[in-house]
Amino acid sequence: MSDWWTEEQEKRYLVQEWGVVPDLNHPDIRCLLDYVKPKTKVLELGCNSGLVLEHLRTQYKCRVRGIDLPSLKHKSTKIYIYGWDLNQGLPSGELRKEYYGLIFGFSFLEHLYNDWQVLVDVAYSLKKEGIFILSIPGKPDIVPQHIRFYPEPEFERLMRVAGFRVIEKRKHPDYPDQQNRIFVMVKHDV
Repeated sequence: MSDWWTEEQEKRYLVQEWGVVPDLNHPDIRCLLDYVKPKTKVLELGCNSGLVLEHLRTQYKCRVRGIDLPSLKHKSTKIYIYGWDLNQGLPSGELRKEYYGLIFGFSFLEHLYNDWQVLVDVAYSLKKEGIFILSIPGKPDIVPQHIRFYPEPEFERLMRVAGFRVIEKRKHPDYPDQQNRIFVMVKHDV
């Protein structure tokens, strides 16, 4: 927890504004918090309501942006959530031209028909020393919205070709039924 707000102040705010509090013990979020630095420019892909971004904004004073489907109801008026179909890559304009210190997405890539375009756009939009964090399912499942499954060697090869180098891999030890995997990456030239 940072020095910006006490944990209790943040919980009161999030419950008042959002009705829920993020699970800071979830492996995806624990991994993210290990890499986030105060005042970083952050982009979340598949951000849903933006709850994790709101935590980064209030606790770490990050400049945050999010992208998710336009059909979702985005609650926040304090953070910018762009309604966009990521199958088209990142939206042109401000979101793609900015250089982010941290880009992340939890369990969204397996929903895309055109994962390649997003990865190329992320490589373009990430600062040279920036961090890219993805979590993906660790085993095939029967979720109808999951268009693809990434076996680990193929996923790492895809990341290399897209311009990333994996610097850390984690599994979800507290969620063994999910068997999700978390990958932390940097650009090749770092």
